[in-house]
Amino acid sequence: MLNDAFILGGIHGDSQFELALPFTSSENGKDITTYLDENPDWLWPAEQPFPAVLLRELIGLKFAGYQPYLSDAGLAFACTKPQLAQAINHEAYLKELDSLLQDRQQALMTIKDYLNDIAQIA
Repeated sequence: MLNDAFILGGIHGDSQFELALPFTSSENGKDITTYLDENPDWLWPAEQPFPAVLLRELIGLKFAGYQPYLSDAGLAFACTKPQLAQAINHEAYLKELDSLLQDRQQALMTIKDYLNDIAQIA
């Protein structure tokens, strides 16, 4: 829940987010969807009834209208729908999470599709 509050605070502050992982550099960031295909447990371990925190954070960014893009630092997210982002409250955020997290496969596919749509923003 604490991470959800931090993400929502960043969303309301129109913050940009960067994924601080080595495989998301601008040289190979587009390989993230291949990595997710090969390592679905990275975002939701099969033996767990709940996802990794990162999956919740990515769902929150998608819900708030953030667009993934490649920056010099790696995979980043910029708000492309500021009115939507400002309108989201904690209750709506949690409701969206709960809706998507009912089905592990659907949640993983949703995020894979989201990350597959990496924009070419400088």
